Amino acid sequence: MTAIEVLRSVNLDWAMQLSDVWDDAPYDVPDLHRAIRQDFVQKLQAMRNDRKGDSPLGWVIVGSGGTGKTHLLGSFRHEAACQKAAFVLVDMTDVRDFWETVLQGYLDSLQQTFKNDAFQYQCLLENIIERLGPSKPVGEILGLLAERKSTDLGGDIKKVLNALNRIHPRETRKHHNAVRALICLNSDDYSISSLGMTWLQGCRIRSARAQLFRSSGNHLTGCGANRLRGHGRRGEDTFLGSWQRAGCRV
Repeated sequence: MTAIEVLRSVNLDWAMQLSDVWDDAPYDVPDLHRAIRQDFVQKLQAMRNDRKGDSPLGWVIVGSGGTGKTHLLGSFRHEAACQKAAFVLVDMTDVRDFWETVLQGYLDSLQQTFKNDAFQYQCLLENIIERLGPSKPVGEILGLLAERKSTDLGGDIKKVLNALNRIHPRETRKHHNAVRALICLNSDDYSISSLGMTWLQGCRIRSARAQLFRSSGNHLTGCGANRLRGHGRRGEDTFLGSWQRAGCRV
């Protein structure tokens, strides 16, 4: 083998990229950053047991290149999936509008494969429905919801919300549209799936489709960046709060 062939055989792309966080690493050293990993697990468990729903304080992790920060982030994502918690990755390397960037991070994270080849929005729905104590397997219910047409799906959404309302009335009244959006996003029908994404993006939904979100009104405006900022009208749904509760507490 010539010197140039040897050089070509060397993998110089050894560093983890931010997108690699969504994939389980082919290697791991459990003792690497063991203390902070254990702290993360304890924090997730504390959030699950926190009935008040307070937002936790953030952590700042600092280190030079190659010390394992991105790898650690991947281990956090893996642990969150195992704990049935949500995981959001927001890339702040090129920020022009902070809240638009946060919204895009949430939307991208929703559509990432998260656990057992399921997208994260499907895992969130599974988590919600599982806590309702259904008589059918959760996977079967998700499959039925995905196959429904808009007329049937509207009735199914009401059943899910009624069941949620019996257990968590305050949260259901506040975040019902986020649950509707997730159920629509799960649909096999592209027009229904795109409807859920339209609401999450903060775009206007015309009356022909707004019935899946509410029974009255000529149009409905989704969450969008302004709702993430907390600029929505009093009592309206906000996506950040809905995500937090669906992922960890509902």
